[in-house]
Amino acid sequence: MDAKKSKVIIVDDSKFSSKMIGEIVLSNENFSISSEFQDPQEALDFVKENENQINIALIDVVMPHMSGIELAQKISAASPETQIIMISSLAGENIIIDSITAGAVDYIQKPFSKEKLLSSMMSAVENSRGF
Repeated sequence: MDAKKSKVIIVDDSKFSSKMIGEIVLSNENFSISSEFQDPQEALDFVKENENQINIALIDVVMPHMSGIELAQKISAASPETQIIMISSLAGENIIIDSITAGAVDYIQKPFSKEKLLSSMMSAVENSRGF
């Protein structure tokens, strides 16, 4: 990986989850956090303003006003280069299929390990550079 850090946004209505995810992201020198959002619409607006400049979006599935899956669809349409990783405590084949169909490259179930999240993020960056 080159010296340029991958830019990450975190979208989670839980401040606790967002903080925990943020600490994991910042523990790896390859990533920086561009912004954190509790509101999915604000995240979408940010991605649109910074089109194709956000490398990874870490998105919670269950949020008020707009689901993470709906947000993933909208980010995929607005910024195709952004790699989306869904994070949720929900389990089940349907939610995973819906996430992937919406444009996510991975689905991580809470609770997860630091290694699992960082591994998924590294894979997402590698995949995006393969285009």
